[in-house]
This record gives sequence, structure tokens and C-alpha cells, in this order.
Amino acid sequence: MDNKRKEKLIKLYNENTDAASKYYSIANFVGSLKSDYEKYIKDLPEEEAVRSWINILDFQHNLVYLGVIESLRNNDYRYLDNALYTYVNIGMIKNLGVQSSYDHCILTVFYTYSLW
Repeated sequence: MDNKRKEKLIKLYNENTDAASKYYSIANFVGSLKSDYEKYIKDLPEEEAVRSWINILDFQHNLVYLGVIESLRNNDYRYLDNALYTYVNIGMIKNLGVQSSYDHCILTVFYTYSLW
């Protein structure tokens, strides 16, 4: 992709995304996740905390867009690769947890996927 197209895409993203949005930059995204953890998860029992954290991460559909824009801003496509990898793995963990019904502990599912 040439620089002219890249600059145009970055400009469009900046115009259509509020600078305070959690998807504007990686720093905003990490800050938002820390805030969510402090508000909703910090004081939960371990199993419920893992389940809640996976549910919060499952709603990060725009994570891929953040990966795209960071890749363009930094001319480093590892950001996009990491965003896609994370998004797909969260979806697989979520689906496995749903498919396993209630006879398996969600921590076992999470541990199994973390080994990969």
C-alpha cells in the first residue's frame, strides 16, 4: 500500500473515531480494560472472574479495527496479526465454553487454550 492511501485511511479513521474512544489507540484500549477489571472483575471469585473476563473480551469486535489502524500508523503489520489472533482465540474459547455445557469447568477450557 502506498503512503498516500495509508495516510487517507488514517485520516478517515481519526475523523470517525473519537480520540477518547477505547479503540482510538492501544493505550486507550489497555486503559479501558484496566478500568473494566477494576470495576467489574477484581473482587469476584476466581471462576466467576474468568467467565466475566472472557465475556468482556468477547465484546471486543472492533479490536480488529484497532489492529488495522495501529498497523497503518506504525507500518508494522504485527499489530494486525496480533489483533486477528486474539479475536479468533477469544471466539474459540467462548464457543468451547458454550459447547461444553455445564459439565466442564470454564477454567479447564481456558487452561487448555492457553497451552496452544
